[in-house]
Amino acid sequence: MATEYEIPMLERTKNGRRSMRSIADALEALRGDGHLENCSRLEIRTNPLPSQTNEAPSLVLVVCHLNSPEEPWGVALPTSWEFRGRPLGKSTPETFEMLRIDRAKVDEDGTVTLSDGTRLKAVEVIPAALPWELQAVRDGISPSEIGIFVRSRDQLDRARTAVKAAGFNILELSGDGDDHPNRISIGTMHMAKGLEFKAVVVMACDDEVLPLQSRIEAVADEVELDDVYETERQLLYVACTRARDRLMVSCVQPGSEFLADLD
Repeated sequence: MATEYEIPMLERTKNGRRSMRSIADALEALRGDGHLENCSRLEIRTNPLPSQTNEAPSLVLVVCHLNSPEEPWGVALPTSWEFRGRPLGKSTPETFEMLRIDRAKVDEDGTVTLSDGTRLKAVEVIPAALPWELQAVRDGISPSEIGIFVRSRDQLDRARTAVKAAGFNILELSGDGDDHPNRISIGTMHMAKGLEFKAVVVMACDDEVLPLQSRIEAVADEVELDDVYETERQLLYVACTRARDRLMVSCVQPGSEFLADLD
């Protein structure tokens, strides 16, 4: 696993962006920084992202072990479920699961030898489209530091589905001093006051959900309507300001008219 030892990382980009995805890209980065010529062994290491299920994409690292007492150097490729490569002797590439590439050996010409002896050319990872929660965890935010808020209990199923799809367990906020490691907190916007998370998702900010259509339909005059709009807007504000470092607001189109306030 890539986390068994600390590996200094090379920061390499293409055209100013982090776009490396192939073994050739990683070798180019190592060569450009002068590490490849001192490399005694090249290998690929993978490490599944934290998850409470057995299914999660993997971090991918090309590791250069040096001819010296120094720590090995590594180049990170995109988090992935799968990779592709062209088996030697064949003309077309094939797709493989990431678990097959862990501890694979890499030659300086980019040939990859899997643990079962399969030799591949032109190997590249297929970047995973990460759920927002998984991306946050990859960036070092623990599940217990993530909060997801929705307008009312009617939208909680959408939050539950999102968390389960990302492979994490759920803590449903009740206001009774809720705290549990390794669980993502979900709750209504009314539960958000007084809480703080490193990362917050405010979900289901749809038209007729925010402001809540049932409240609008129950008003008797313009004064009550103004009050409903003010309190609904305040709920969104409180939920959004629970985020210390990272905030995502999502909706199904058409979205809430309040989203224009966030621009």
